[in-house]
Amino acid sequence: ADTWEEVEAGLVEKMNTSNPKHRRTLRSILRFADEQTLASQGRIRISNALMNYAGLSTSSPSLFIGVLNYVEIWSPDHMTEEEAVESPADLYNEVAADFDMGSLF
Repeated sequence: ADTWEEVEAGLVEKMNTSNPKHRRTLRSILRFADEQTLASQGRIRISNALMNYAGLSTSSPSLFIGVLNYVEIWSPDHMTEEEAVESPADLYNEVAADFDMGSLF
């Protein structure tokens, strides 16, 4: 989706709010939604709720990872924990089995 409005439209179309699992999923996705504008220096403000959820701190480094058409911001500790669940190589091999990854490169 190119805009938040398109994301919302997709959620409205696919999610049934009378289904408890769908409601919980929507709540999980939308609870941190927060419209922001660029500061005069071109910076994006990240809400305190998102900072806490992601384990980010203004006094420690963060990882900015480009993922196709969006950016993920990680605390180094959370990234280490994520990679401990499944190594990037193992994950790639598992996903590659689902797709012809060789044709992508």
